[in-house]
Amino acid sequence: MYSTAPRPVSLTDSQHSGPIPLAGFGYGLPISRLYARYFNGDMQIHSIDGYGTDAYVYLQAVEDQASEWLPICNQAAYEYYSSRKYQSDWTKKK
Repeated sequence: MYSTAPRPVSLTDSQHSGPIPLAGFGYGLPISRLYARYFNGDMQIHSIDGYGTDAYVYLQAVEDQASEWLPICNQAAYEYYSSRKYQSDWTKKK
């Protein structure tokens, strides 16, 4: 299997501590397609051997046709989220 992600850590590796990342397991495209369909869109993949792969994500562009309400960003929401302390996730190096 080809992947640009680092080699996954073995579950039996006793030297590994912390959360195990999902990168490199092949979840990216299926989850992306689920998100696109959740927002009444779709995703298509087109591959040509020797040239590469294109992924197209289609989402509703007209507000009246969208089925999901997006949150309103205002000053109160900005202050709430900017005052929170976030912990690093598995993507950041220690």
